[in-house]
Amino acid sequence: FIHIITPGAGAADIHVALHGPLQTAMTYVTAEPIAMNHGFDLPQIKGAADLQINLNFPTKHDLKMEQVKVDITGTASDIFIPKAAMGLDLAGGPFALTVKGNSFDVKGSGQLDGRTAFVAYQEFLKSAGQAYSSKAAASLSVDPNLRQKLGMDLSDFLEGSAAVDLTYTQYQDGRGEADIKADLKQARLFAEPFDYEKPAGGDAQTSFHATIKDKTLQSITDLTATAPGLTVEKSRFDFIRKGEETHLKGGSISRFVLGETVAKLDFDYDDAGRVKIVVGGPLFDLRPFLDNEGEKQEPYQAPPMQISLAADRLRTAEGEDVQYGKIYADIDGQGAFNQLEMDAIAGKGDIYLRYKPD
Repeated sequence: FIHIITPGAGAADIHVALHGPLQTAMTYVTAEPIAMNHGFDLPQIKGAADLQINLNFPTKHDLKMEQVKVDITGTASDIFIPKAAMGLDLAGGPFALTVKGNSFDVKGSGQLDGRTAFVAYQEFLKSAGQAYSSKAAASLSVDPNLRQKLGMDLSDFLEGSAAVDLTYTQYQDGRGEADIKADLKQARLFAEPFDYEKPAGGDAQTSFHATIKDKTLQSITDLTATAPGLTVEKSRFDFIRKGEETHLKGGSISRFVLGETVAKLDFDYDDAGRVKIVVGGPLFDLRPFLDNEGEKQEPYQAPPMQISLAADRLRTAEGEDVQYGKIYADIDGQGAFNQLEMDAIAGKGDIYLRYKPD
């Protein structure tokens, strides 16, 4: 206690070592003067905390809450905080805890939704005027169940787990953004229409930026990917919420190399569920779409499609191309052609194909 008998000059600087339930500590930081607006379910929080508390305030009879400065450092062990980050439970530890100025920070290794993870979390106690309200960074293995919980169903082209570095930023308006880098070596990548598969064990990476609003995936942007026989350059995918599920709405791949195909692709789903696809580029390999030898006659499970394709060269067989090909295909919900048209040049001859069953 400094200058306690000098009017207007006194100050208190108090250091206290505390050990007890993490729930009690979180209840304390929720109240004034810290007033942390974390949104955690306090009665469900478990664990032990070892903390060093520093209280600093002027010694005056009309002391106000905002004049009390509180700094906290310490550790939390054997914790359980439901829905701590991205709606996922955080457990384990020990985690280093800090409350300093306007920032609450947690850092350490534990389990995020039951998966071993390194987690770094920061939240502003008062987020007004700050660039964001909270930020969480994690490194963990993401399996299909966790992708489903995060609203990122990638089962149409990805199987298995991926090692992920994730940074998730929450904003004051409820919007969230995630920057993700994933090592897909242990995952299976596939694109069935192109007869493409990268089995587990082959090197592959991807990175992208995701925007989330009201716990719903809105868009994936700046997506790039590399794998054996596959390169995807900067791409965008948009999503829409229907009931309890998130569905792909449309997207654009600025350039992709898949086997011998080099092209770009844009697609969009209309309100009836039909997808319109526009593909263009210097070379498109048609062989996966022409070779149905030994193909199983399974029920058609893709949506109705309208496909427009334009390529300088269409690969039709080994060492054989047709030039300046244009294809239009209208396919119904049973996989039957409503219309199929093709214009191209084969050698010195023109090709005009018109297939209209009706």
